[in-house]
Amino acid sequence: LADGSTALLSLDPSLQAHRAGIFARHEVPFGAAVALEPATGRVLAYVSHSSEDPSAGDLVLDPSAPAASVFKIVTGAALFEAGVSPDAEVCYHGGLRRLNDGHLEDDPARDRNCASLAGAMGGSLNPIFAKLAARHLDPPTPERYASAVGFGHALPFDVPTRASPMEVPPDRLEFARTAAGFWHMHLSPLHGALIAATIANGGRMPRPTLVDEVIDASGAVTYEASPAIHREAIAEATASAVTRMIQRTIARGGT
Repeated sequence: LADGSTALLSLDPSLQAHRAGIFARHEVPFGAAVALEPATGRVLAYVSHSSEDPSAGDLVLDPSAPAASVFKIVTGAALFEAGVSPDAEVCYHGGLRRLNDGHLEDDPARDRNCASLAGAMGGSLNPIFAKLAARHLDPPTPERYASAVGFGHALPFDVPTRASPMEVPPDRLEFARTAAGFWHMHLSPLHGALIAATIANGGRMPRPTLVDEVIDASGAVTYEASPAIHREAIAEATASAVTRMIQRTIARGGT
């Protein structure tokens, strides 16, 4: 550091190099990756890469990327606490890549595909999330849950961050689209990793840290990080239910 001190980072060198190597080998135009310990918030990998624009800056902290299906975690938590069982089935037709008003209504003649909320999380089934949100939630509810997991707020971190933009439209269709992960919500890669860590940590959002300790020029430790919980974001039972749903995504893969 400028004053002669040394900052020791929490990064795992092999993991950091592995992630950076993937981006470089595939010449990713713009990409970022963050890995952190859910229980402590220690950042183990922090990679920002752009083969298209090497001067793109720190993409890890850039909150302009669409939240997309990551937002289904927020919607899933809200639906579970609204009384929707993860095993309750919903039938649908179309709506996998775009949603219109017709996808929000039941149509027995065309609704030939069915899945539960948990299955919809596992397969990233947009029409099921849209239908369930339109039936069981109102716009202030997912907005409240989104705020709880950090949307609309600058995240605490060892360097300054910018808030992930949040908009939950009152229009029924746009609201349902938002709940399913279409448009309106954005987040940084750091924020995405932190949401996952919050669920894995039983609903407790850790404060992410990058600096383990700072040692001054004389060898004295002037700063030492300690694990801290930023906020109790989601009830433990809800986080556990969402965890089981996310496990289906890992096992099956989404769209």
